[in-house]
Amino acid sequence: MNKFVCIISLLFAASCLFSCSSDEDSIPEGVIMPISLTDGEIVDFFNSELPVMHHSDDYYLTSYSFFYDSIAYGGMAIKEDLVYVINSRQELSDIYLGKKELPSIDFEKYTLIIGQQIMPCLGFYVAKKELLIGDNGLVLNLYARNDWEILPTALQNLYFWDLYPKQSEKTITVNLNKEYTYFPEGY
Repeated sequence: MNKFVCIISLLFAASCLFSCSSDEDSIPEGVIMPISLTDGEIVDFFNSELPVMHHSDDYYLTSYSFFYDSIAYGGMAIKEDLVYVINSRQELSDIYLGKKELPSIDFEKYTLIIGQQIMPCLGFYVAKKELLIGDNGLVLNLYARNDWEILPTALQNLYFWDLYPKQSEKTITVNLNKEYTYFPEGY
């Protein structure tokens, strides 16, 4: 009986060692994790004002509140890669063109990173984002994926945003990584 209890105890201890891994083990070194938001005032605001394409969407979305020129040609989306590091309500207000009340973001604790990338065809969505501190400022690795079998040739504004722990660095570089499900060699 004593051997049986000892074996069971060893098996239990071994299973705990191999099954207990924290989320931090899967986070690459140097990556700054975003603040986890799934709902609430901030999420609702950005979901309505900055449309995000998901892998199941089959239409083109444009924001009329960010990255939009209301004067050019009667109004059109800006076709330029843009990214902002926002550390105050005033900085957010300076780039916001919409009419809704800005959400309450505690800029004493958080930094908002918001931007767009111009994609060569429709169907892209953000699959993953990694924020790092680089030698010359922040680096955002943006992984964009396209699961469409046919690639309509029209430029797409791919929007992204996230809240991060407060960052003092204002310089940011975006590294765009495109992945095509049906075109492994790229487009």
